[in-house]
Amino acid sequence: MKIEVKKLDLWSVTRVSFLVYVVVGFLIGILYAGFFAMLAAVDPSFGGRGGMFGGGEVAGIVIVLMPFLFALGAGFFYTLFTVMAVAVYNLAAGWVGGVEFTLGENSTVLRPTEPAVQPTQATVAPPAPSVSPGAPPPPPAPDPPAPPVQPAAPVHPAPPVQPDPPVPPIQPIPPVQAEPPATPVEPEPPRTPPPDDPGETPQSPEENDKRDTD
Repeated sequence: MKIEVKKLDLWSVTRVSFLVYVVVGFLIGILYAGFFAMLAAVDPSFGGRGGMFGGGEVAGIVIVLMPFLFALGAGFFYTLFTVMAVAVYNLAAGWVGGVEFTLGENSTVLRPTEPAVQPTQATVAPPAPSVSPGAPPPPPAPDPPAPPVQPAAPVHPAPPVQPDPPVPPIQPIPPVQAEPPATPVEPEPPRTPPPDDPGETPQSPEENDKRDTD
């Protein structure tokens, strides 16, 4: 099966190529920084005054910043070249056609082999005994004796059911005793007023009334 690439998406190619070139530029910058650091350690005049970087401090700063500078430079310039190449490819594919790919199955992939089917042997019945003509047929084979019948086990009688205990009789409720009648309250006897004169004898109420009338 053939597949033709007629157009490449410019934005997807740009972001992928920028990320790839930034990582590759950073790794190349680390290699260059290590090389220049080793060269400055071997030859002191390389990083000193009048050297390539004009001084030891400047050389150290350049070596530290070299991976980042390579990453930014490669990410910008190489991505720009890739965008230009994609634009040219899309223009050429519109004129003469795009790149074609042929897809097919991989023949080197080992497929699991199926186990071989063993042929089954046909069972052949033994030949029947030959019978000569005129001879009486052989007597049939006697049936095997039947196995003796085992006697049944005796059945044990079930135990008798115990009767439930008798229910005790219900005791009658004793009658409620009536309260005794209340005792009538006896009136208090009239009080006799004390005599005015202790030496005077008490008089009856009729005499007192008569005296009051007089």
